[in-house]
Amino acid sequence: RDVRVTNGHFDAPVSGKAFGWRLGRVAGVETKRERRDEVGGGYAMRFHFLGTANLRFAHFWQYFPLRPGTTCELRFSWKSSRLGTDQGRYADVRGVGCEGVSVRSPAITGTRDWSRENLIFDVPDQCRMAKITFRRDESLKFDSKIRGDVWIDAVELVETRSAR
Repeated sequence: RDVRVTNGHFDAPVSGKAFGWRLGRVAGVETKRERRDEVGGGYAMRFHFLGTANLRFAHFWQYFPLRPGTTCELRFSWKSSRLGTDQGRYADVRGVGCEGVSVRSPAITGTRDWSRENLIFDVPDQCRMAKITFRRDESLKFDSKIRGDVWIDAVELVETRSAR
């Protein structure tokens, strides 16, 4: 069991360096690391969408190493509050400089309590690095401006099986 995501529980501030989380600034969304309310709380990343723009958001990501020939599982927790849009947030994992790794989670919208997501994928022989991005696509609807909140926590990538 090999954990490959850095600072997946957001115990430290976002560093923006090497294999850490990177956060780009964009008008219409406020992002901050904040304490979780639950027992044993810790921290989570909160994305507060102001309802001022129809955002194409791909401004929170991390690169991580992969071991060719393995099967990996990306796991994370998230919740939403009054996330008003037809195009919600989703996790997207893609290989860097290699084909064959491309998975995405269902999108989160509306109000939903903490839940777990799991994305399973095989790592091809030539693939040594991937990128996870928490995204939101632009909406084509008339009422397209995104408003509300999404929290993300407990992001981890583990090898579930070695193909060799």
